[in-house]
Amino acid sequence: MRGGAGCVRPGLRRGGGRLLRERRLEIAAAMSVEIGKVRTESIAEVEEAVDLIEAYCGQMEEHRGFVHELGRLVPEHFGLNAPSAVTRARYDRRIDDDRLVELAPVVFEAATTGDAVARGIIAYSLDTQPLPVPFRKAGTPESTEAVQIT
Repeated sequence: MRGGAGCVRPGLRRGGGRLLRERRLEIAAAMSVEIGKVRTESIAEVEEAVDLIEAYCGQMEEHRGFVHELGRLVPEHFGLNAPSAVTRARYDRRIDDDRLVELAPVVFEAATTGDAVARGIIAYSLDTQPLPVPFRKAGTPESTEAVQIT
């Protein structure tokens, strides 16, 4: 999403965060009335929400949208130039199902760089079942200690 909506959204969200911060006393008062929180806790919650917005905007700007290492490595593995080209090749059956097992080491490589999507794939796989057969067949390490996913 370089140059697209992903680059515009942080600015829009920061604007919303500024409005929340400007109106924090009103919002905190409404929270106190509706939820029964102490006013200082309500103010702190509004401030925390704005801080989270700022942190996530910073991450989006740092990654220029939702661009991650996996988005570079997967197309590169198949000799293509973009994730959308991989999608198109799968749709056109130029990349068949049998080749998907080749991606296991690519996912692990991306996870070691801190790619959140790759780490999520590994975490989901480890949480739901033993290391899947395609991952073992593709030569991924038997031990996942080398890849810290938390």
